[in-house]
Amino acid sequence: MAGKRILIIDDEPNFVEMLKKRLEANGFQVLEALTGEEGLKKAFSGGVDIVLLDIVMSDIDGYTIMQKLRSNERTKKIPIIVVTGKPDMKDIFDVEGVDAIVKPFEDAELLKKIDKALQN
Repeated sequence: MAGKRILIIDDEPNFVEMLKKRLEANGFQVLEALTGEEGLKKAFSGGVDIVLLDIVMSDIDGYTIMQKLRSNERTKKIPIIVVTGKPDMKDIFDVEGVDAIVKPFEDAELLKKIDKALQN
């Protein structure tokens, strides 16, 4: 999976920076967006293999971002992994066919989810 481009859309700069370092250490190219609007622009511009998406954001919530990504021809097939701090939300995404991971998580757990998503 090395060389794949991951877009992180999350409004917590410290979390994004930590996650970026972890993913780059595993050979991924990482794009980052600290707002939903910026994330949508980067996703729509192309070249993104997978999106890691926070649900609770300050400008556009993650649900809306997911809907916009799924309704756009260019981005509708990009795998999305929801990154949430709310354990009770995880099952909601399983139903919608979107994988989710709950903060805090181990690198191995995230890498396993990314690998699975990229193979589908």
